[in-house]
Amino acid sequence: MATISAIRDGLKTRLATITSLHAYDVLPDNLVVPAAIVRPLRGDYYSTLTNKPTDQFEILVLVALARLSTGQDALDPYLSATGASSIGAAIEGDPTLGSTVDGTLVMGWRDYGGVVIGGVEYLGVRLDVEVING
Repeated sequence: MATISAIRDGLKTRLATITSLHAYDVLPDNLVVPAAIVRPLRGDYYSTLTNKPTDQFEILVLVALARLSTGQDALDPYLSATGASSIGAAIEGDPTLGSTVDGTLVMGWRDYGGVVIGGVEYLGVRLDVEVING
């Protein structure tokens, strides 16, 4: 079974395959956007569906909020199911995260809107990721 740190590292590695997206496995002191930050949410020691531990992660994607329309145009490609900027496609390119886990699924996205970090407002969205960690 992989550690939470190893899973964060694996997700960061997959996110780093997206050109121009700055991937972080922890909240950085100096955030550079566009950014994707991996955050563990919760873990289940036993899943009734898989008979294996399952961990839930969140990927917070942030872009600059100079103007709402340009921010939306910058953020939307990361939410596509396919394409060079697709977070789902990047993670599904290696769902075992380098043979660290049994599988990874990007379940969907939510909370599209303003996000304040360190007193700076960004346009952001949260993607829910489930990791089968047996």
